[in-house]
Amino acid sequence: MPRKIRDLRRDLLKAGCEEVMGKGSHRKYKYSGLEPVILPYKPNDDAKKYLEEEVRQMLEEIRRQKQEG
Repeated sequence: MPRKIRDLRRDLLKAGCEEVMGKGSHRKYKYSGLEPVILPYKPNDDAKKYLEEEVRQMLEEIRRQKQEG
């Protein structure tokens, strides 16, 4: 079962990402030194598989950065 957009957003904010307004109904989540992740701002929608993967990769990179420094 796919996760909801709100769950991905919560995970990114909890990890320390900054939420920035994007174009239209999208939000950009940035973390120092990493490529931003862009999510649609429809919190109750199911997340697409590629979005779940992008968020997973970003969270892994954030963990790696925190461990190193």
